[in-house]
Amino acid sequence: MKLYHLSDLHLGASAPSFSAGKRDALVLKKLKEILRKAENEGVFAIILAGDIFDSNAVLTTLARSFFEILCEFPELCFVLIPGGGSFHQGEISGHDAFGPDSVYLRPEIKPYLEAQHINLLTPDNSATLIDFSGKKIGFYAGFFAFPDVSLFPSADYHVAIMHGAFGPNQAYETPLPQEVLSSFDYLALGHYHGFKKLAENAFYSGAFVQFEYLPGEKALSGYLEVSLAPKGLLVERKVLEGAPSFLRLRIMSENDLDKIKNLDFEHTFLRVESYLENFKEELAALCKHFPGHIQIAEGAEIPKADLIFYQTFEKLLEEVPDELQDEVREFVLYGLLVSQKPSTLKSFLEEKYLK
Repeated sequence: MKLYHLSDLHLGASAPSFSAGKRDALVLKKLKEILRKAENEGVFAIILAGDIFDSNAVLTTLARSFFEILCEFPELCFVLIPGGGSFHQGEISGHDAFGPDSVYLRPEIKPYLEAQHINLLTPDNSATLIDFSGKKIGFYAGFFAFPDVSLFPSADYHVAIMHGAFGPNQAYETPLPQEVLSSFDYLALGHYHGFKKLAENAFYSGAFVQFEYLPGEKALSGYLEVSLAPKGLLVERKVLEGAPSFLRLRIMSENDLDKIKNLDFEHTFLRVESYLENFKEELAALCKHFPGHIQIAEGAEIPKADLIFYQTFEKLLEEVPDELQDEVREFVLYGLLVSQKPSTLKSFLEEKYLK
């Protein structure tokens, strides 16, 4: 039994070199493409793990365009959740969290949610049991927390759909205990925009179509293909062809520079977070050759004399969650304002970010 796991479409968001309208059109186009593929392959369900919309203030015409695409595929089953719920007040104002102003509560949108093949899980209705060719799957939603419902006794498979910060870093994330992992055959996670595997059955799919700069393979757009079977679970990452990649890199060696020269700049947009002063001229030439595709962060140039600072904070960044790394990097590279003594800088960063 095959599922597609998508997350963080963020319809209504803009991206570097993309207007919101241009990006929305691309997201909807790619969505329709993979739904057509799912239909041809006999996929049972499409999971959308939150932040479908960038905010609850998106235009109704955009929300209707999304749901009209879902209605074009009545043979597919859609299970979707908002990006937060009413029991988590800190998340209510973010993206499409389910609150009083929810896009899902608009009179123009409610009729779409009455379609039998579209299942919206909310804090008030956080579980559903769906039958497919004699096999039953229980879907259970969690909003910055684990699903707080009893499992369906008759279900052949149990799938958790959870939006929030989950992971091993207890200072910033909610760890996934073994009892939770063992309760579900698959945990479809949303919130982080890069692909991430937390356990053999727990994955972040990443943003469906990327719109912010991320390091390495996390910068790729895509979704996950999940196969549920008695013999075990199979999860495959599918990268969207023709979708933009927003890549965050540092240029500290000739090898780093060679990597940039070999990028596919037709679909790649690059943000250079830092570079050693030796490579300034070559980087300027690349910017001229690929206009609009390379952005240099403010304060990114590192004099050779300050390389020790860079090496210090890069070591510290190994312990900092992805969503805080930009803040740390910006602080250190923009002026090195704390101290000219590496030991003092190291102590400051440890106190601020690691304790």
